[in-house]
Amino acid sequence: MLDKIYAYLYELWNGISYHVDTYTITDDRMVPETEHAQELRTSLEPNSTINYSRKMSECLERMSNLSFRYDFAHFELIPVEPKDKVWIYNVSRMQHEIVGHPILSAVTFPAAKEDEDYAVVTSIPRIMRYPKPNIESGEMDIVFEDGRRIAMDLINPDNRGLDQKQEIQNRTSVGRDLGDKGVFWSLKNPPGKLEVRLAKKRMEMWYKRLLEQARTLQITDPRRLKDTITPEHHAAADYMGGTYIWHGQRLSELKILAAEVDAVKHL
Repeated sequence: MLDKIYAYLYELWNGISYHVDTYTITDDRMVPETEHAQELRTSLEPNSTINYSRKMSECLERMSNLSFRYDFAHFELIPVEPKDKVWIYNVSRMQHEIVGHPILSAVTFPAAKEDEDYAVVTSIPRIMRYPKPNIESGEMDIVFEDGRRIAMDLINPDNRGLDQKQEIQNRTSVGRDLGDKGVFWSLKNPPGKLEVRLAKKRMEMWYKRLLEQARTLQITDPRRLKDTITPEHHAAADYMGGTYIWHGQRLSELKILAAEVDAVKHL
């Protein structure tokens, strides 16, 4: 069998592109297909069928919708909830929301008020316990997790550690890192002044990138500004200061700028 495969691959290497009936097109001329190629092509033709089974479908449905039971006999082994907590704060003037978190589901991060350095979002236990279905036993197990990791995953799922200053090289999404948007966790309430300053510094770096993005677009393609600018761009402009043609009362100037850019492109 292997020699037939090698022979077929060899002919492919020498220019065989596709088969038409019993001939092969190569180098713009028709040549008969070799015996090895014909046998191999025949052996690779599908010879199976798919039969749908009602019993199999019902079995798969039951496996996907198992009913779990709580094992209360082990609850006495679970320690009392610790007093230490992990606190989550937001230094941004914007409210953030996430949905679909595997443990906390939907979470709202309220915005900090004008006269506040930060807003208190929530707190979670330092050692967090939560139920997790056990498919093999049919019971609902209790899993223990470091509260700092829960908070870090809530703020930035791409950060697998505990360092909030870590630079993520391979991000799985854009704009999901709430650490760039002013959200941080702390073991203190109120948080330390250094922690607040570092959170604001990360947010300022993010705001600078947004403003640079808008500035580049304003020069290259101002017509796209209206569809590209988000409330976060406006928040960045308010926080960082300065005047921008797309921010405030200057939106009417975009049409004039777009016309000027179009005129330059047609020179």
